[in-house]
Amino acid sequence: MIAKAVDGTRLFIVEDEGVVYAHDRQEIFALNTTATYLWCQIEEQRDKDTVLRDYAATFGIAEETAAAQVNGVLETFHEFGLIHLPDRKALTVPARSKPVFDRTPPYEIPPLRARPIVA
Repeated sequence: MIAKAVDGTRLFIVEDEGVVYAHDRQEIFALNTTATYLWCQIEEQRDKDTVLRDYAATFGIAEETAAAQVNGVLETFHEFGLIHLPDRKALTVPARSKPVFDRTPPYEIPPLRARPIVA
C-alpha cells in the first residue's frame, strides 16, 4: 500500500479532475488529473511499484519522472494532512542511470534579408 487516506476524506470526480473533501476540517481541495489518478490508486490500496509502473504507462513518461512526480504529490497530500504514509523512506526517488542534458543547439533564425517583390 502506497498510502492511506485520512478518515473523513472523500474524493469526488468531476470530469477528468477531482475534489477531495476533508469533512473533519471542512476543507475542499481541487485536484488535477494526475493527482486524481493517484488518489484513486491510494483508495484502491495499490502497492508502490505497481502505481509507479502504471502511472508512467498511463501518462507516457519515464519511470524516473513518474517516481519524482508521484513522490511529490504524495508529499503534498501528506503535508496537507490528507494521507498517512506507511513508509516515508518509500518516497525516495531512484537515481538516474545517467544525467540527461539537452545538447541541442537553440534554433537560430537567419537574419532578415530584403527581397524584391514583383506584383
